[in-house]
Amino acid sequence: MGDGPSVPLWARWRARRVQVRPWASVTLQGAHGPCLADILSIGRGWVSVRVLVSMGYRCEVWRPADVDWQTAELFSDCRGIRVELPSGEVHELRRDRGDAVLWRWVARAVEVGATVDALTG
Repeated sequence: MGDGPSVPLWARWRARRVQVRPWASVTLQGAHGPCLADILSIGRGWVSVRVLVSMGYRCEVWRPADVDWQTAELFSDCRGIRVELPSGEVHELRRDRGDAVLWRWVARAVEVGATVDALTG
């Protein structure tokens, strides 16, 4: 693929394809009331989710403050989480330590601006 000006900027990036799997369900507090969503990933100041709309599933990005964390439930194939701190330090927590401990880690990760991904499989 050429890098000339005729190639759109988005096409100049070489991105790898990844399989996105939701790992937990939550309720979002939207402008039109609560809606159910599946968490895909948690980043520095955002939560990416999959929501079911009339046209099918759609991926969206929400603020962590708009997530009702009290309603969060892990899916059965989620084996734990991987937290990457802004410093680059990485920690993993297995689900066998308990879901309550895992959600405390998620809450703390959101507070400090870490990223959170699921350990699946």
